[in-house]
Amino acid sequence: MLKSGFRYCIAHFFGYLINLLILFTFVDRLGYPHQWVQAAAIFVVAGFLFVVFKYFVFPKAEMQ
Repeated sequence: MLKSGFRYCIAHFFGYLINLLILFTFVDRLGYPHQWVQAAAIFVVAGFLFVVFKYFVFPKAEMQ
């Protein structure tokens, strides 16, 4: 349980980092409106977290 909790925190850290990098790149560097960039980033980060949760945080136990 502690192992999954640690991996859960790591996954959210990287999700937050991805969101921050997307905002920094597209808003601060390229000048796009932050509302539209964040709207797109929601889907990118949600997809990332779905995959990471499925395969890294809560991997399926091997069938015997």
